Amino acid sequence: MRGISSSFALVWLATACSSEPGAVPADAAAGPADAAPAPEIVHLDLHGGLQIYDHPGILYGPGGVSGSIDVFHGVDGGFELIPGATLTLNGVSLSKTARGGFTTVMATGLEIGPGTTVDLVATAGASRLAYTFDCPNVVVTAPADGATVVLGASLVVSWTGAVRNYEGSIDTAQVALYNYDSRTGNFSGATSYKVSQKLDGSTQTATLALPSAVDAGYDGFAVMLIAPGKPAADDNQLAIEPYCTLNRRVILTVSP
Repeated sequence: MRGISSSFALVWLATACSSEPGAVPADAAAGPADAAPAPEIVHLDLHGGLQIYDHPGILYGPGGVSGSIDVFHGVDGGFELIPGATLTLNGVSLSKTARGGFTTVMATGLEIGPGTTVDLVATAGASRLAYTFDCPNVVVTAPADGATVVLGASLVVSWTGAVRNYEGSIDTAQVALYNYDSRTGNFSGATSYKVSQKLDGSTQTATLALPSAVDAGYDGFAVMLIAPGKPAADDNQLAIEPYCTLNRRVILTVSP
């Protein structure tokens, strides 16, 4: 499982090994036989947070929401997914993948976009874990989607709202130029020209230099504005990357 912090392992081990010499044996201290079991320590891993996309592909789920979320616990010094866990985003239940994690791909009715507040709730037996976080409310004001550009020219990009980095997010706030193929709808950041600018919230405009030619296999460009969201409060450090990142994509047509 990617990204599981060693601090989580320490939390679990400390809980499992907290008995001291002279403590009352567990069977002597136990309550009635029908007492409910104590909730176990449950963790979440959002694998890079929820990602919201303009012009989403079929793998991004309804409304361009892309998310892969694991609900897991400590077992024998390691970590395992919890088979009976459930997970909802804004009240919409997520289905599981073959490996046992949760995905947004088939989440019919899930509507999360710019400015949306996300309520995430995971349950596993008697345990319940809940987080709330906001998706950034950022709009690209120029260029317009579908605008025609000239190879080798300068492109001014502007947007509303602050685009910046946050501690706890692995995403980098930036505006970049991507490859785009109108025949397949494919976007790609693997370009030969490497045009991008990192952002720190101090500006709402950037000038990008268009290359003199499109890359092989593509017939256009796209502006990609990546706006990370502020992670949810997590004082007990039970979740990995509980946040929402907005990926604003503007398609550009190349002038013949």
